[in-house]
Amino acid sequence: MSVVDDLKKHPVTFGLVAAMLAAGVWVYAQRDAVGTAEREGRKHHLFSVYRQDDVSVVQVERDGRTYTLRRKSSAPDAGDDRLWRIEVDGKTSLADQFAVDRAMSAIELTIVQRSIRPTEVNRAQFGLEKPRYRVTLTMGKLTSTMAIGGPAPKPEDSVYVEADGQVAVVRKESFATLDLPADALRTRTVVPYLSNDCRAITLAQPSARIDLVRGPGATWQLDGGARLRADRAAVDKVLGAFGDMKADHFVSEAEAKAAQAGAVVVTVSMRPTDDKRPAGELTVGGACPGHPSDVVLARRLPDPLFACVGRGAMEGLLQEPASFVDARAFSLREDEVEEIILEEGATALELARKDKGWRERRPVEAEVALEQARALLKTLTTAKSEVRPEVGALDGARAKVTLNPARDPDATAPQPEIVEVFRADKDGRVPVRRAQDGAVLRLSREDGRAFLPRSTALRSTRIVDVSVERLRRISLSRPDGKHVLARTLAGVWTVAEPRDLPVDIGAVGRIADVLSRLTADEWIADEDDGSFGLARPRMSFELSYKEGDADRQVKVELGDLGKAGVYGRLVGQKGVFVAPRATEDAISSWAIDLAQTAVDASEVRELTLSSKGAKVTLVSTGDGFRFADGATLPTSRLVPIRDALRELRADGVVHLGAAHKDEGFESPSLEITGKRADGKPYKLVFGAGDAWRGSSVTYARKDGVDVVYAVAASRLKALLALLS
Repeated sequence: MSVVDDLKKHPVTFGLVAAMLAAGVWVYAQRDAVGTAEREGRKHHLFSVYRQDDVSVVQVERDGRTYTLRRKSSAPDAGDDRLWRIEVDGKTSLADQFAVDRAMSAIELTIVQRSIRPTEVNRAQFGLEKPRYRVTLTMGKLTSTMAIGGPAPKPEDSVYVEADGQVAVVRKESFATLDLPADALRTRTVVPYLSNDCRAITLAQPSARIDLVRGPGATWQLDGGARLRADRAAVDKVLGAFGDMKADHFVSEAEAKAAQAGAVVVTVSMRPTDDKRPAGELTVGGACPGHPSDVVLARRLPDPLFACVGRGAMEGLLQEPASFVDARAFSLREDEVEEIILEEGATALELARKDKGWRERRPVEAEVALEQARALLKTLTTAKSEVRPEVGALDGARAKVTLNPARDPDATAPQPEIVEVFRADKDGRVPVRRAQDGAVLRLSREDGRAFLPRSTALRSTRIVDVSVERLRRISLSRPDGKHVLARTLAGVWTVAEPRDLPVDIGAVGRIADVLSRLTADEWIADEDDGSFGLARPRMSFELSYKEGDADRQVKVELGDLGKAGVYGRLVGQKGVFVAPRATEDAISSWAIDLAQTAVDASEVRELTLSSKGAKVTLVSTGDGFRFADGATLPTSRLVPIRDALRELRADGVVHLGAAHKDEGFESPSLEITGKRADGKPYKLVFGAGDAWRGSSVTYARKDGVDVVYAVAASRLKALLALLS
């Protein structure tokens, strides 16, 4: 039975269907008609009929030129057909969608300030015979025109407008978004495709060519025999350059050609992912005519365009070809990793993000301190090959590392990144192979160790945690001797070894702060394999402290210097860590008073300063000095000399014990002798100048203190100048 036969048996239904069809035909026929309600709703607006969504053509006559804005379709789901394009001088290009939509909205919302009666219209006086510009709108079958005339006397900042034969006065600002030259409505986007739309990008530099193609996941590869993964930072600079290429000015083809002739230019070619879309090609370079801070961009494909863009874009396009080779084991950044899996035979270490932290899954289920997980992840994601990666054959992988990126519910399944780990070469480098592109990287021994599952990988990096107030003794052992600091029952620090040396309380505090709160950068190995220099430690420190009524000790030994710190171990515990360089600096410090070389007037009775035949004798006045009888220097120099003597504080201890011959004490640059306030003799000698720890210093010794100090040469020169 047909549908018609069925409807005949049900006349009511048939009638309803017929009525609906008739209504649909009427609505379609009347879609361009103007209703009373529509006119009534817009009676205060410039146009009594305005349907922005239906506008398909806007023609503007301005300054003797005509340009047209056009879109193929106004349907919401029309895709590219809904985009506005601008036609100028017979050439069509994409328009600035936001600028056009803003202009269309302004027309829709324009309110009439007052209407002019036909009998009162003076077209010449109103500027309507030769209007500033004329706009014609096409909305389906409806066409509306608008001419903008001259200024109206009131209200302030208003103009005469003729819309569909009716003259009115409107605010001038209503048309600010449309009262623009054609170039102002052209799109500022000059790169034809977004990176997501491209499957290949080529940079033809003056002396090199870089071919980039899409790789697995979000990666790019260098298009060559090996197809090595491209460095993400280098590619990001290229894509960033594309994003920065916004037209500041438009130029003619002839101007662009002249600007780029003989200049350094880069040709960019783009192949879209959709094979049906045309290729893109543009050249960038050459100073912009009239705007030397910009460079010219000449787009040849898919449609010609010539503009000036910021010069900064050239930085991303002119990168060295070698910088595009990714030497990192993983392309993922720290914040992009969701899971970490390290496997070596039956041994495995697996971590996964949980909330804002991490949780261990294998070999046990346990919470993980955030700083330990971050340290491991940082090493994995920053490890780089020490030589250029190459594709090669390797057999017998000993371990594998997998990093799984975070899952995006709106994207395709994320691609895990897998790296195989092999045994170290004879030179100590650890070969690893990326599964993404088969590239073999050779990591440093230190980085390579981090790619193996270790029990220490998640161990707390706090090596020593002792309150400074509980410390009783600090023993420092280093190549130049042993230095022991002891705390009396009264809480006063002294130098216990070497004996009879004045203590620098500030230095003791700095040493104690560093060593009592020692935190490693990372744990690097479960066992000492002999490559860390710990078989014969270069230096060590031991802290003695009170824990309740019990006496406790903790000892740390340091071996060789590593890439980022110094290898260390906690005596009595397995594992090797990397300690910060500050640890070695603290152990190397002497907590010996550096103020011994400074001279305070209150501590001496009289002094004689001698330098290369010149001599002056000073007598203390308690807070200053006076010249002894017979002095030839002017009294105006007394205060500067006093201040210069106070400033002779040493910068550091060079060594303990007797002076060395090359330190110049046999022929002093300055001697200060005299008597202390208690009547005992006083002697301070300055020797030769030298470079010490990157600074220019003069060696100094003081009687009664078996130490050679380093005093900044500038302090001594200032004093010698005052004596001359």
